[in-house]
Amino acid sequence: MNETRQLRSSDIPAAMRLVEAADWNQTPADWQRLIHLAPETCWGAFVGSDLVATTTAVCHRNGVVWIGMVLTAPEFRGRGFATQLLEGALHLDATCFRLDATAMGAPLYRKLGFVDEQPIERWERPRASAVYDPRLLAALPGDCLSIGRPGRKAWYFGPWVGPGLETALQFTISRRGGEALYWDLFPADHDAVALAERYGFLRARQLIRMRRGPAVPDVPASAICGFEFG
Repeated sequence: MNETRQLRSSDIPAAMRLVEAADWNQTPADWQRLIHLAPETCWGAFVGSDLVATTTAVCHRNGVVWIGMVLTAPEFRGRGFATQLLEGALHLDATCFRLDATAMGAPLYRKLGFVDEQPIERWERPRASAVYDPRLLAALPGDCLSIGRPGRKAWYFGPWVGPGLETALQFTISRRGGEALYWDLFPADHDAVALAERYGFLRARQLIRMRRGPAVPDVPASAICGFEFG
């Protein structure tokens, strides 16, 4: 028996199996955060008792609904589960729907009326030793004790908006010494790309930021908060 319903905290272990199959970076805490933020718009498709696909939708104050965590178990791909969940999300009241698409997912989104906006890239800094320098904390604007969040594979740097990007990056590298780091940025932001290269990051993958509906102005960000959150 097939069923589509809202995700619950008890579904997180099964959702993590989809993350692992896709080799993504999300953690159980990321799933819990999404379910807490949008309990009515985090959905799963089930075959019997098995979770086989997910989609989340986070509604922002500017009228944008952000689509994320579009995952399908490898053995169930091509059977319409992701399309069913996405079509349900697209019935939400929104000015614009947006998402970051992989090369695999982009054709499906285009069929559903999404258009390309701009590329977005993930850069990775391999594990490397670093010495923590607490003086960098004093140079950061505001309360930035923790910039980013842990991931299944690497520490995630971001979000970051406004001045102080290099200091924030130095602080993160210093404090997360010994960990791999991920940084998602826009390749059109040449200053961010130059910093990434200077601090030993390597381009790992490219996605496409897409939208359905009118363009909505962005807050310029040098590091986004994650493909799943926008």
